[in-house]
Amino acid sequence: MKTLKATTLVIAALAAGFLLSSCNSQKKWVDKMQTTFPDDTFTYDGHPFAATGKDKSKILVKSELYTGQIVVCEEDGELKSNYLAYVYKDFCTAELERVLVGRFPCDKYVIGQSDQYLNTQLVYPVKNMNAKEFVENYMDYDTALYLYVDGKENIPSEQEVEQYLMDLAADEPHAYDLLITYCDSSTLDGKAADVYTVQYMIDMSDEKTIKQFYVTFSDPSKDSYLYINN
Repeated sequence: MKTLKATTLVIAALAAGFLLSSCNSQKKWVDKMQTTFPDDTFTYDGHPFAATGKDKSKILVKSELYTGQIVVCEEDGELKSNYLAYVYKDFCTAELERVLVGRFPCDKYVIGQSDQYLNTQLVYPVKNMNAKEFVENYMDYDTALYLYVDGKENIPSEQEVEQYLMDLAADEPHAYDLLITYCDSSTLDGKAADVYTVQYMIDMSDEKTIKQFYVTFSDPSKDSYLYINN
């Protein structure tokens, strides 16, 4: 019995030592964020939640300049965070405008909010880099594109949309993940996700390959289907 108690105490001491070491290490993560981005102020804000509870391998930090869930973690010995996606949010939106506008026929377009800065699974090295470097190396081309046309007969077919996408990928090679929603021009802004004619959901596994191309119709008499499934 004494041996069991002694073993239990040793295990408890080791666990406490591990937690203390982990806490000290993660405190240094906040310090590293502060020294790397001195124009902002960071404070420790606990751990993010995962499916199994709190994820102790990551921490949350509060920023004085940006509101949102800013994650800091260590991957392969390198400190990473989604912080720069907040810093360069407007540049990411401008990049989506640059590559997408004019690629698909419409009378009016709205590019949906890019969720890159909201995706806490996407993290980047904690280091100073300018907007150009961030976009070139870490841009995520995942967004919703709402296209309004005067008359449903002017909505392009699946084959035409595929060709537009291939032309886009040839000119601007990236792995796109797009939800393209076509609506009549009379559709009120903000209602396109509910009142639409056809949606094209396109997922590219790399800059040259369409992994899935799913077509959905609002008309209940028309069946949704996979146009491409690689």
